[in-house]
Amino acid sequence: MAGIKLSAKAAEEYDFLEAVTRKCEHISSLVEQYASANKGAEIFLSQITRTLGQVRQQAMIKNLGFVADHAGMLGVAAARGSQLQRARTIREGASSLKQLVERTMKAIVDTDRREKGQKAEEKLAAGGGH
Repeated sequence: MAGIKLSAKAAEEYDFLEAVTRKCEHISSLVEQYASANKGAEIFLSQITRTLGQVRQQAMIKNLGFVADHAGMLGVAAARGSQLQRARTIREGASSLKQLVERTMKAIVDTDRREKGQKAEEKLAAGGGH
């Protein structure tokens, strides 16, 4: 967010989504450890599902239902199949979640800029009418 001036609400959402991006990277790391583990792989799986549950809950609080839905579906899908299937599902799902979050971050910035532009135009129109 270097150099980007956002409204307070947009900045809060943007910061939250940056944290979700970091959590996606953490999940990706855990998935690789889970996929390569012979014994004790369930520890990594429980950390993954716990992280996804936290993302889901926090996204619901921030009123970002589509992010929460994606994290929730990924958490449920992570509990099905063999270790290889789970690893593949989580790997692809974490990548998809990260892409969704990045698109949302871009949309937040674009929307905020557009709203600021409209407010500036309204001020000019109100001040220029005299």
